[in-house]
Amino acid sequence: MDNRYISTTAPTESRLLLIFTGWSTDHNHLRELQMPGWDIAVIYDYSSLILNNAPDFSRYDEIAVIAWSFGVPAATVFLKENQHLPVTCTIAVNGTLYPVDDLRGIPHAVFNATRDTLSQSSLQKFYRRMCGSSALYARWQANLPEPRSIDSLKSELDAIANMADVTADSKLWDHIVISDNDRIIPTENQLHAWEKHPDVRLTDGSHLPDFQAIINEYIRDKSIIGNRFKEAAQTYDSNADAQTTIACHLAEMINKHIATDKLRNILEIGCGTGLFTREYLKSLSPDELQLWDLSHIDKHLPGHHVICDAELGILQCSPSCFDAILSASTIQWFRSPIRFVDRCSRAIRPGGLIALSTFGEDNFAELNPFLAKSGKPLHYLSMEQWRKNIPASLEIIDISDEHLNMSFATPTHLLRHIRLTGVATTQSRRADIASNIIRSGLTTLTYHPIYLILRRK
Repeated sequence: MDNRYISTTAPTESRLLLIFTGWSTDHNHLRELQMPGWDIAVIYDYSSLILNNAPDFSRYDEIAVIAWSFGVPAATVFLKENQHLPVTCTIAVNGTLYPVDDLRGIPHAVFNATRDTLSQSSLQKFYRRMCGSSALYARWQANLPEPRSIDSLKSELDAIANMADVTADSKLWDHIVISDNDRIIPTENQLHAWEKHPDVRLTDGSHLPDFQAIINEYIRDKSIIGNRFKEAAQTYDSNADAQTTIACHLAEMINKHIATDKLRNILEIGCGTGLFTREYLKSLSPDELQLWDLSHIDKHLPGHHVICDAELGILQCSPSCFDAILSASTIQWFRSPIRFVDRCSRAIRPGGLIALSTFGEDNFAELNPFLAKSGKPLHYLSMEQWRKNIPASLEIIDISDEHLNMSFATPTHLLRHIRLTGVATTQSRRADIASNIIRSGLTTLTYHPIYLILRRK
């Protein structure tokens, strides 16, 4: 039996969300997903991993992957065999690379009992445990999978138990989401399985996740991000005090650690108004300068200007084509900053430089209580997570962080700062968030920049 694929949307877009769903499920429970500008396709039934009727992946400029439960090891096989695809984000949800394992997956005794006693009645009990609550189970019942025989479901379990070893491929996954009340794959087993991963998030819920919430949080609409920074272009420099401090410090670090006369071919990611550009050009005189931004580049800046999504643009770069790639206060918006840095390492020559700043876990910490009421708090990788997950092709020349504390006269002034610099959250219900901040009397804001100077080995 071939692995089954179904497109939930007509293949008309240039971006694809590919979902590997769980054992005994199909596309029905995903029918109501909303993702404008993306095609959505679902892979299910892991009796075989042959995708004979899959879409033409080559037609897509960008692919994001979400895998759930036993879909995680199946998707890992797919990702390992298709590393040429333009994948920018991979999210593993309530699944591990050890499908049947007493400490890192479903315990052997539970798996064997499920398989050996499987019936239509026990399958419904499985679904109830999977849902965790009567309300979620009722919604599941309204979108049940297409009927399958018990023999077919057992064959799928057998294939999963005998799946090729993928335990060495954890770095294929950017984000790990684990529910705190998973009654199918025990939460503690999942935490153990992913304990060395840089981005593991524990969330409220059962084994069956809220796919729409995951999409909204992890696969940001970059057009919104770009538009907000474009709207703030005229007011950004005069209000971006913290960003100015960050840009100056990063430029100083470049001067300290690098023979700047060797940086003749430079790419800057996220140049925008040129705040950082002007700083490093005080000491650098590149023969070639490329400036990339998602939505806006100051027309007075030198170099070759390219409006593009850098996570896709970097895929088109020839190997070893730059002496340096620079970026200030930008890559925290990316779907996978670590994956992006890895791809940058291939685009710089041996001995070449990557110099960037991003933000750490304390960034905008004061806003988290308000964001939690209207969505998810902002999330950033820590400096230690960065240190442990720099690609092997790069050596760390310098890594450091600092806290920049800003004070405002009133909460209204704080909100004005956020609006005029374009650093506002991309979440919905912005008016509700603003109202809550005003009522709270909040007048302080913390920026937590992390600085990295990396050299290709």
